[in-house]
This record gives sequence, structure tokens and C-alpha cells, in this order.
Amino acid sequence: MLLIWASIAFSVYCVPWTVWFPERNWVASVFLIDDWSWLAMMLPITLWYWLSLKWLDDHAAWTEAIVENP
Repeated sequence: MLLIWASIAFSVYCVPWTVWFPERNWVASVFLIDDWSWLAMMLPITLWYWLSLKWLDDHAAWTEAIVENP
């Protein structure tokens, strides 16, 4: 879950905030990304991590791993 939450946080950071707030100098110094390419990459990555975790939960992968490695 930590990886999914980190991916969500980085996805929010990857929004080009400088496009919406060009007059604010602090936004440009904190948010260095000024195009949509990073967000376009982070959204599918975050979705992939979430779907993978959901699949593992639905197929009881965690209990099998515990039984195999006591």
C-alpha cells in the first residue's frame, strides 16, 4: 500500500501546476515539472500497482506465501 500511496503522491506532484498558476513564483520553484508527460506516465503506473495488489488480494496470494515460507 505504501507504494500505491507514494505513486499517488508523485502523480499529484507531476501535474504541471505552473500552467495554472504562472503568476506565482513559489509554484514554479516547488513544482519543477511544466508538461504533462510525467503525469501521463505516472497514472498508468499507479493503476498497474493498484490492480496488481487487488489481484493478489482476490486470489489469496498472501496466505499462500505465508504457508510456503513459515
